[in-house]
Amino acid sequence: MTTDDRDDILKGRKLNDRIINAAQTMMKRQFPDQKGLQDTVVLEGALAWDDVPQRFTQIVFDRSRKHWVCVSNNFTDGIVEIYDGLPTKTLAVSKSVMRQVATIMKTQENSFKLRLWLICYSKCFKHCQ
Repeated sequence: MTTDDRDDILKGRKLNDRIINAAQTMMKRQFPDQKGLQDTVVLEGALAWDDVPQRFTQIVFDRSRKHWVCVSNNFTDGIVEIYDGLPTKTLAVSKSVMRQVATIMKTQENSFKLRLWLICYSKCFKHCQ
C-alpha cells in the first residue's frame, strides 16, 4: 500500500485493489487456514486460480456498481454467498461478480447457486429496512 492509499482510507475515499489486497493479506496472516483471499486483479482479469479451494472467502470488485463485495462458500454446502454493504433497489448479482465466482470455482456452467446477503452498518440502517 502507498501513502496515498492510507490517506484514502483515513479520508473515507473509495478503496482500490492495493488496499483490498493488503487487507486480504492481513486476514490470511490472521486466519492461515482460510482459503481464497487471492489477488483481486487475477480475478478481475478472469485468470484462473492455481489451486481451487473447496471452501473459500474472497473480496471481488463489482464493476457495474464500482463496489467491493465479499463472496464465500464456507457456511453452506453448494451455495456461494455474497455479502454486500451497498443498498440496492434490485436483488440481482452483477455479471461481473458471477464471472469472478465462476473463475474461482473453475466452472463455465450457465448457473450456480448464489445467496445475496445485504449487510448494513447501524449508520445506514434506515436504507436497509
